[in-house]
Amino acid sequence: MNKKILATAITALLATSAQAANIYDADGMTVDVSGGIEVFYGNTESDTGNNDNTIEIDDADLKFDLAYDLGNDVTAVGYFNIDGNADKTDMGNVYVGFSHATMGTLTVGKQDTILDDAGIFSDHEIGISSGVSSSTSSTQVIKYTFDTGMFYGGVAYLLNNSVATETDNSVIDGKIGVIVEDFDLTLYAGQETDYLDSDSGVVMDRTNVLFEVKYSLADLDLGAFIGQASLDAGVADVDVTSYGLSVAYQIDKVGLAAGFSSNDADVAGVDSVETYVANVDYAFTSNVSVYAEVGGDSVDNSDTLYNLGMVVSF
Repeated sequence: MNKKILATAITALLATSAQAANIYDADGMTVDVSGGIEVFYGNTESDTGNNDNTIEIDDADLKFDLAYDLGNDVTAVGYFNIDGNADKTDMGNVYVGFSHATMGTLTVGKQDTILDDAGIFSDHEIGISSGVSSSTSSTQVIKYTFDTGMFYGGVAYLLNNSVATETDNSVIDGKIGVIVEDFDLTLYAGQETDYLDSDSGVVMDRTNVLFEVKYSLADLDLGAFIGQASLDAGVADVDVTSYGLSVAYQIDKVGLAAGFSSNDADVAGVDSVETYVANVDYAFTSNVSVYAEVGGDSVDNSDTLYNLGMVVSF
């Protein structure tokens, strides 16, 4: 879908325009490969768990897209990627399915649920928070998506993520969106049962609702969101209301972007948490870029975070 999404230079020039290489095309089968490497220096906590001034490998990915034309506008699809970060290499998302030219795409396997698509700001390591939960990739996901050009959406169901959380965790979420001229509006909703909160260690049920608006005008992109996460821990209910704003501007090869978010829990004595981030990207080519990023939050005694990085992709 040629959606006008809010993006910094790294997204516009790297994530979307890096061209996959076709390595096989015969008898109805095509195989495309793409990948990228990102290394940065800073005090941003990442996969290693460090929060010191270190050089870190954030990504070293190799992705394979497979498609076989079955006729009648139906294509059998397959995808897998090798995901390297920090000091380890794992098998990333792996799924198979069917795609129809007008009816959409159904996939089954290890993949992210729909809420993973949410976001008005393209960060590198710091980011802003919408307050809602987006599940990690799981082998237990069934997902359907569609796109008519003007309308788009999807729904995903995570059967059981017990291996990752040691609970009988399941997720259902979805989205519906519409593009009207330069506006892109998306509504997300999801329900997660037996959600394990990584900070408190408490198992709870969680309901997420999030509405995003994105606007594009020439080289300027604007974004806003408002959302609510309702947490049910059995003995107490907590609602977290959030909102955020973002702006990105492209000047030739330079991309400038900034984002802000606020999360407010309805708990006595607990202050809202504001998060901010700004970055600048310079693209030597569509496949090579460098960036600098700084951010932080309003939590007492929290550090100002920063990183300097480089991305090479194909």
